Amino acid sequence: MKKIFVLWLSCTVLALAGCGEIEDEIEEKIEEQMRSCETLCQEGQDNECSYVEGDCGTFCGAVETLEEPANCSELRTAFQLCLSKPKLVCDADCENPQQALVACFSAYCADNITDDNCIELIKALP
Repeated sequence: MKKIFVLWLSCTVLALAGCGEIEDEIEEKIEEQMRSCETLCQEGQDNECSYVEGDCGTFCGAVETLEEPANCSELRTAFQLCLSKPKLVCDADCENPQQALVACFSAYCADNITDDNCIELIKALP
């Protein structure tokens, strides 16, 4: 019985380690395809198709800081990937991911209106 448990435990640990490696590979592939928030924001501003007003670095810093406590990380990644698909950010059709992300941050910021990062998001969006 003890040998079976040790074998099961060894297999479980190896399986979990394998899953972690696969997860890391997936994250790396996503990051390779995704342009940074700041790059996308600046490109949008330069081509007059961005909703973000003001400094892209400040805006993206607020987004990055809030995404985990607001539980918006997956939505942010989806939106950023969508914006990254075409050569020019202005050619992206990302209304649904954008609306989902705005709703996510809005819900969090409604409960945390004095949070400096929420204030930055509110100031940056018309």
